[in-house]
Amino acid sequence: MPETVLPGGACILNADDEGCVAMAGYTEGRLVFFSLSADNLIVQEAVRQGDEAWYLDGEWIMYASDKSAVKFLKAADIPVTISGLARHNIANTLAALAAGRSMGLGLDELRERVMTFLPSPEQSRGRFNRFELGGRLLIADYGHNPAGLRAVYEAVNAMPKNRLITVASAPGDRTDRAIRELGQVIGEHTDLFIIKEDEDRRGRGVLEAAGLLREGALSAGLPADRLITVLDESESFLEGWKHSAPGDILLMFYDSYDHVEQAIEEIGALLEQEQLAGERTGAAQAAERLAESLGSGRELVQPVPVPLAPPLMEAAAGSPASVSHPFLARRSGGEGI
Repeated sequence: MPETVLPGGACILNADDEGCVAMAGYTEGRLVFFSLSADNLIVQEAVRQGDEAWYLDGEWIMYASDKSAVKFLKAADIPVTISGLARHNIANTLAALAAGRSMGLGLDELRERVMTFLPSPEQSRGRFNRFELGGRLLIADYGHNPAGLRAVYEAVNAMPKNRLITVASAPGDRTDRAIRELGQVIGEHTDLFIIKEDEDRRGRGVLEAAGLLREGALSAGLPADRLITVLDESESFLEGWKHSAPGDILLMFYDSYDHVEQAIEEIGALLEQEQLAGERTGAAQAAERLAESLGSGRELVQPVPVPLAPPLMEAAAGSPASVSHPFLARRSGGEGI
């Protein structure tokens, strides 16, 4: 909360959010705004006044201070932005940069830190983690509110794909209206919706939250035959995989990341089994072709004529006297063995 910022401290505020801008009047700290647009009026005023600000100008992240601005990095080069597609992570990066700078970190150190922070399970567990398996792209994220879902879909919609399959649930302590809205957001963006439920239903009955999600997705125009309910989270991720094909994106909104890791491991095992089965099938087909060729009397390898050495040519012409080797002489009509 802005009231907790002490005099001399910095209050980092999102200039793109009216509610955050309104907090500016409730802090004694130094204001630092950030924005995804160089045209943001709050940021422009801060730059004119010589205050610090971080903002996106085209493809560049800019840092403004003392009435001047410098190019910091191209947003698309920062790993967590997913080549610039994840605009919500550009905003998160701007906020983190503003906080780091306010704590005295230099621009070079900030550059190094944002370039080495990856959206991986090791560094950012469960936040837009990506896995490429069997020609599909699997994305795991913790999205449990409409704004979070829309931010993820904004990035996913810009990615090349054949179909988008979403596996998601809703927290049971949300209102009916809020859960339906989650379903509606999903229904607006996905091609197939696998509906699950959290282990902790938070006071809801079995299938209650799932039913509300289904209503929301249907209201968004998603056909009923593209809605599948699998309550168990681990099983629902595998169900999504079974309906996927190479070129698809499987989006997994999880409740427990352990279930994501379990699903990734099981999918890897399935792919390994398919590969082994394919190798066996290929070997069997090769053996079958060989048997067919032998049975039909076809020659698999064409004989290549080899020229005979002069003594052998004379032997072949019926001149055993010219053959110097006794074995060849016997074979050509000389002594018997």
